[in-house]
Amino acid sequence: MHCYYELLARCPLKCKHCHLPPEVKEKGVVKSIEQARREFVILNELFGVDSITISGGEPTIHPQLDKVVEIARDIFREVYVITRLVPKKTWLDEVDGVYLSIDYVFERHDEMRGVKGLFDAKMKALAHDKVHVRSTVLPDNYEDILTLLVLMRDWREYLPNR
Repeated sequence: MHCYYELLARCPLKCKHCHLPPEVKEKGVVKSIEQARREFVILNELFGVDSITISGGEPTIHPQLDKVVEIARDIFREVYVITRLVPKKTWLDEVDGVYLSIDYVFERHDEMRGVKGLFDAKMKALAHDKVHVRSTVLPDNYEDILTLLVLMRDWREYLPNR
């Protein structure tokens, strides 16, 4: 069984389509390592979860994500992370996969997420064999998703390890 686990509610991005209120994004819950460990054990032992995706908010801003991933690795068969930012080397090799949220392309992606250069950074991160794209189709991004699909198809041959 697979589970999505929200490690925290905070997120530094200013996505125009985000449903979280600003006060939650700034001061929302951040689970401790101990709380995550307890909840992981419950998910595994009581509910039979053997595969987990760590999500948020934005999990990469958790101050001890590398430790949380290490704990998850000891409990679950598979560990994944969803990020709207870019994965960090400190924990990337310890997970089975990372899902980058890319819902728009080029400058529009940066504008919608509120971070200049984020789209290009994500495209560079795709060179790692564990990094994959995750998109949400929204009323205003259908054309962007189609463009992204073409980019992914065309760039696949240039990406190492793909």
